[in-house]
Amino acid sequence: MRFIVFNLFIGLLLSLPAMAVPNVLISGKINFGNQVQKIEVTVNEKYLNGDLTSYTGTPDREGHFAFNIELKEAQLVSIRYNNKRGVLFLEPSDTLHIELNAAQFPKGMQFGGKGGKNNAYLDSYYQKNPPELNQFKLKQYQTGNYWYVNTPQMDQWMLAQTPVIFRGTMDKRKMEAQSMLDLNRANYPDALTPAFVEFINTEIIYDWAYHLMLYGVVFKNKYGITNEYFGFLQETPVDIPTIGNYWYREFLKGYFEKKFKDQGEVGTPELEKYKLAQEFLTDKSLYYFQSEMIAKGFRSNEPMNMVSKYFEFSEVNPYAHFGEKAAANFEEAVKFASGSPAPGFSLINAGGETVGLEDMRGNVVYLNFWASWCKPCIQKMDKLKSIQPILEKEGVKFVNISLDKTKEAWASALNRYQFNNSGIHLFANSEIESGIASEYGVRILPQYYIINKDGAFATKPKKKDILAIQQTLKELNRQN
Repeated sequence: MRFIVFNLFIGLLLSLPAMAVPNVLISGKINFGNQVQKIEVTVNEKYLNGDLTSYTGTPDREGHFAFNIELKEAQLVSIRYNNKRGVLFLEPSDTLHIELNAAQFPKGMQFGGKGGKNNAYLDSYYQKNPPELNQFKLKQYQTGNYWYVNTPQMDQWMLAQTPVIFRGTMDKRKMEAQSMLDLNRANYPDALTPAFVEFINTEIIYDWAYHLMLYGVVFKNKYGITNEYFGFLQETPVDIPTIGNYWYREFLKGYFEKKFKDQGEVGTPELEKYKLAQEFLTDKSLYYFQSEMIAKGFRSNEPMNMVSKYFEFSEVNPYAHFGEKAAANFEEAVKFASGSPAPGFSLINAGGETVGLEDMRGNVVYLNFWASWCKPCIQKMDKLKSIQPILEKEGVKFVNISLDKTKEAWASALNRYQFNNSGIHLFANSEIESGIASEYGVRILPQYYIINKDGAFATKPKKKDILAIQQTLKELNRQN
């Protein structure tokens, strides 16, 4: 009866995106909560088709809420209430009922419905292996053109432990997680759905393999790590269909980055990884990874290198959603190709004045997107100080657009790092998923563009170092 009653609230409580095909019902009740406070469920399917879809509703007077959402793949989704976030496991055709205490959320959730036991188990698993849900707290390590991400807890272990000790830590963690799952399945053989068992097994294996790989790559020079360390890769399956699992997707990206480096980093990274994938992957995992390489290639400094692979992929790929992602990035690459007009903007500077791109027509513009929480952004802006004064005297405009959530954080960073002594600093007042960031296709930070005197995009230098950027800006500035 409970699910029938809650289903009546869907039309009142749910805002659905256009053309959605709902196939999952989430219902629930918030106890001791604020009736005005909204609740939100977010489905991140960027890995499938580039979409991030949020469903938002307001509980009724008794705290009831309901969402009817679309889901293409068994995966985790996030649930947010009162500025706190939790995670749920859902699969197509699922039903899930949640009872939550507003003061304790996301802890203490009680689950029912078809997906109830899956989520009760997931909750116990994450109590022992907590995820980091705040992306701003994740640590990042760059190798080649790939960024490894790491949780603060895992990062502490890596920094404090030698290779032998860290391997022992990870092996123990994996063994305990697998034993916990085996015991549950032995005692309650029909409690967990096959899709969830596959997902949680994938979570255990690739959390382990990904972090071991990250450690070996990042601390290779510090500890003199040899190829023998990476023997665990021989026992880790590379080709599986569970692409809804985040750690598996990150493992694939890191795995092929390592393969590319091992073969000498010859050629364009995205193109070479695209080809390497054909040797190791099949079906869903292959087309997922190749769509990722096409998307990343179209966002690189030389997007037109991916055009031939895009058309090749379009002819053989059987998955519509991967095709949508590839096509969207192709269209965006054309939009941001050299010679295409840069989107206009009009933003507020630190003095409260309005500054627009049109005001800089006739000048070469170095357009930099950053945020105070982004350490690589700060480091890059520090390096730019060495070339900025001379180029500014020659007429080049350095425009820095902050994607900070608050003006206070932005102003504080400008003072702390003494960035306000030079360049033009603007506040976007929008997050990375909206506003000017969306107009410019900014998905990660730092990100920059070079705009010529006519207000059109110019080709970025192939090399990422400051001297290459300086030379490009000088050459453009000499042109009439």
